[in-house]
Amino acid sequence: RCGNQAQAEGEQAGKVTVGHGVGRFGVSAGVMVVRKGFLRNRTVGKAAKSGIWRHDAGCRIDMVCWYNGVVCERFSDVFMEKDAQRPLLSVIVPVYRVEQYLHKCLDSLVGQTYRNLEIILVDDGSPDSCGAICDAYAARDERIRVIHQENSGGSGARNTGLDHARGEFVAFADSDDYLEKDMYAQLVAAAVGESADIVIGDFYMILETGISRRYSRMTVDTPLRQVQEMVLADRIPSYLWNKIYRRSLFDGIRFERIRGFEDLLVTPRLFQRAKKVVYVPHAGYYYNC
Repeated sequence: RCGNQAQAEGEQAGKVTVGHGVGRFGVSAGVMVVRKGFLRNRTVGKAAKSGIWRHDAGCRIDMVCWYNGVVCERFSDVFMEKDAQRPLLSVIVPVYRVEQYLHKCLDSLVGQTYRNLEIILVDDGSPDSCGAICDAYAARDERIRVIHQENSGGSGARNTGLDHARGEFVAFADSDDYLEKDMYAQLVAAAVGESADIVIGDFYMILETGISRRYSRMTVDTPLRQVQEMVLADRIPSYLWNKIYRRSLFDGIRFERIRGFEDLLVTPRLFQRAKKVVYVPHAGYYYNC
């Protein structure tokens, strides 16, 4: 438990509070939050094998959790122990004439702390070495699937990715962008913990003048109907890449083959279908303008 309650209870005769199990997270012992100093010269029993610290749920910086014998201070470090207990996330990446950026993008994907990924690289008839780069990464990482096709544009490439996706959730990344290593751990944790259909995070814009953080203009308490209205009014940008989506939202929905801004036609429809949308105040995506 977090915040003042855990602090007060933990200070009573050195008491450690342990919450109930957290279902699909696969954590059997619940959540343990203790003061850092309390761990000195103490052993932890079987009941303390697992723990999760929700850094966005009011926990104090001077509290930590104990996870399988390791003191952790980041939620993404203690999300779940086994990949099999995590939902599969399909990451769809259209690839076309980005050989100078592609390595950085793919390195940031394969380096994600959330490991249960299906990375779908759609080589959209790229005339440079992108196809060969994708194949080389696939040879080293079994989570990567490469699809080579004739050029059909960004919309066609994303549709191909959706047609082949097997994950419970899907995400999109542009092949000239890159991600923080814990981005998907943060978003999937919120999706599972809150039973959300869409999770939104903040992001960075890479400009000629430098890198600028952008916020998603909603809070953790924004009602669903208001979020849907904000998306329709473009007050919450329709960018695909700073969100993850439950794949079933795309049933019967695909991207129109237009040149640019295809997300404006799809994202509002997905939000209208969603039963729950969650915002995570974490910037993990770097968009190359």
